[in-house]
Amino acid sequence: LRATHALFSGDYERVDRIAGRALAALREAGDGRRAARASVIAGFSYVLAGRNDEAAELIAAARTESAELDDDWLSAWADAVDGLLARRDGRLDEAEAASARALSAFSALGDRLGPLLPTLTLGRIACARGDVDGGVRLLDRAIEAGESLGDRLVVTLGHAYAARVLLG
Repeated sequence: LRATHALFSGDYERVDRIAGRALAALREAGDGRRAARASVIAGFSYVLAGRNDEAAELIAAARTESAELDDDWLSAWADAVDGLLARRDGRLDEAEAASARALSAFSALGDRLGPLLPTLTLGRIACARGDVDGGVRLLDRAIEAGESLGDRLVVTLGHAYAARVLLG
């Protein structure tokens, strides 16, 4: 929980410290579900910090755990972070597929917070492919939902992405 709070506060160094300790302790204790969730949180923070290789390793580990645990929520988060990672690596088709899977899974689960990241990613992909109007609409949707849920990170990222595209 502390790592999640640090993540959504934008304190990636703190996430790294907390999630790293949590991952080690959870793995040592044999708590695969919580270790996988900590891997997703750490992986997300690593993507945001530009540490893509480390993020990919953590997300792959979380994906393996989610399959073993039959955890749809965890799998959706792994897809959401994979989508962001693929988009940052320029693999737009992979990013779109992973983000669409995540969005669909979060909707099926009734999760209101989960769809924010894949919606941002899909907005960025649309903009990168030249559909600026459609992309900005998706970014605006994520911003509005983030504001209603109090997710400052999504709101900030959404505004930053939209500004970059519109000024670009």
